[in-house]
Amino acid sequence: MRHSSKERKLISDSPQRRPYGARFAFMLESQTRFLIDAECSFLVDKDMIVGISPSEGSPPSNVSQIWNVHLEGFSTAGEAEREGLRTVLGFLWIAVVGGFAIRLSYQTPLPCEVYNRTTRGGILVSGRMTAVLGKAASSIVAPLNSVIRSKTEINPRLLLAMELFTSARLETTERARFVAIVSSLEPLAFQKI
Repeated sequence: MRHSSKERKLISDSPQRRPYGARFAFMLESQTRFLIDAECSFLVDKDMIVGISPSEGSPPSNVSQIWNVHLEGFSTAGEAEREGLRTVLGFLWIAVVGGFAIRLSYQTPLPCEVYNRTTRGGILVSGRMTAVLGKAASSIVAPLNSVIRSKTEINPRLLLAMELFTSARLETTERARFVAIVSSLEPLAFQKI
């Protein structure tokens, strides 16, 4: 299916006719790099513009690159959301086929965010707060001693369940946290025949 450059020109030159877009970001594992130096657009088999650009700033230590993806050319917010999710799925599929890891980076229930490209200016206010709970040495030593002094055999299933449970809060999204917590129960389940 061929799509015309005329449609892409309309999307680009007349944002009020197709005002909605979608955007998302993802991180690439440290062993993988996209060989793209600056913002570019992909010519996909659909009447929309898919742009990708490297994020500014240095990525975390286990990440080689952070990429921002934006889609433009939708008449409704629902259409933008649907195609945004489809494009997210496409990038996940690229990672599966390519045998490398990516992590979506988002702070909303969905991995993509819909926006109106015709509203420029205005004020965007966002914030982030971090609370740090201090742990005194005595609060660490007491539970550690109770386990170390125990003569109970180490159950590998319990060890795995506790590892999954305690690491769940380190996941980046609520959905991933929930899946990790539920997964922590699986090693404790026994099948009755």
